[in-house]
Amino acid sequence: MLPIKTTIRRDGRPKLSDVLTLKNRLRSFGYYTHDDYGSPYPNNELISAVHAFQKDEDLKVDGVVTPKGETSEALSARSGEGYIWRSQKDGKVRSMHRQLDGRIFRWDETPPGGHHPGEAPNCRCVAESIEVIPPLPKKKPQAAINRAVNKRYNIEPLQPVMITMPADPFVWGAWVPFQNYIGMTDDTVINVTVSFANVSNAAGSFDYEIRGGDSLVKGYAVGSMTETVMITGYIATTIYVRLKSHFAPQRIRLAVK
Repeated sequence: MLPIKTTIRRDGRPKLSDVLTLKNRLRSFGYYTHDDYGSPYPNNELISAVHAFQKDEDLKVDGVVTPKGETSEALSARSGEGYIWRSQKDGKVRSMHRQLDGRIFRWDETPPGGHHPGEAPNCRCVAESIEVIPPLPKKKPQAAINRAVNKRYNIEPLQPVMITMPADPFVWGAWVPFQNYIGMTDDTVINVTVSFANVSNAAGSFDYEIRGGDSLVKGYAVGSMTETVMITGYIATTIYVRLKSHFAPQRIRLAVK
């Protein structure tokens, strides 16, 4: 069944996350094409898309989708087990969604970031449905992989650290090695959360870049924040960070979770 908990109809009061889920599924099939990415309200365009879907599926054309109704069941059947994440591939795409582009996810699992394509506010990503997802090989626990790789390559992984580094105005600082991750393979993805805390006397804004494996994340921060980096593709990789202040010298404290 479609994972919704409330009934969606014209002039109803459904759960807003359910509306986003329905819009997302209908958009992935080409029924919902209205440009209101991230809007959680059951507009006329959504009801028209439900009508068109119900007509194509030989269902009762009433524009109503209930949690366990025939329209919900038909949507779920056509959705398959999962989807390929497709971003818009432009400068407006979130850094995490840019990294998710092309990856396969199951509908019944929560992807990194907590939303399926199109469900986050203003997200323009779409889900390309897949009928069946081939079973993945069972993986060893990451700790066991780490120990095996360390033994084979005689690698001593660094312990998690917290560092404070400068952010000079208008000029990028040097790449600073921050954290080592060991035991990665080509199909392994590690989510690394980097926390920034501005400890300057006059805290201001700054740019940051984080790279590791084959991933590069760029962003902008004011004060304190966190950024999740998805690292893929190497047996051993190091996280590097560099900073650039927007006006005055800053001191930024970084930590990995």
